[in-house]
Amino acid sequence: MTNKSILIVVGAMCALVVVTLFAAFVWPTRYRYSEMRLRDNVLPVRIDRISGRTEVLYPYGWKEISKTGQKSSLESGLQEFGFLDLLKVTGKASITSSGWFECDIYNGSDCELTEITVLITLADGDGTEVLSRKYRLTPRWPSTSCPPLKSVQFYGALGFTQKEGQKFTWNIVAAKGTKQ
Repeated sequence: MTNKSILIVVGAMCALVVVTLFAAFVWPTRYRYSEMRLRDNVLPVRIDRISGRTEVLYPYGWKEISKTGQKSSLESGLQEFGFLDLLKVTGKASITSSGWFECDIYNGSDCELTEITVLITLADGDGTEVLSRKYRLTPRWPSTSCPPLKSVQFYGALGFTQKEGQKFTWNIVAAKGTKQ
């Protein structure tokens, strides 16, 4: 073989390697992206084109979705927290001027927290009770749950605004989630 022939063969092999690498890593990309709805939230989903593995992006990172026919932990039946686990759920709360109840919840349990029920009592300045009602609260987007030993903001619409001089108290009376 002549030098010219060798250069042509080496050039062709290099071009083939470049095209193969481009096809494998650049186009199409390894992942196909989509989205899924969970309650009022839209979550990014990525599907590995090679293995078929499907993952959802939660605030704490990518989490694989179970095989077809199996429910993920968030889709499976939620369980009421027991008394001891409920005691481990704490937080601070406020009522916004637009009538929303917001609270930063710390989940000290070993369960993934997906919703809480709070009892809100509103009283006038003289202590006269104006309202006492339970509200179901969910995590504020982009969160869909509160992992164990983490804090997430929960919120819900109240249907009223707090007037000047009124004070509120609140208690967490129930919580639902899934065991890790």
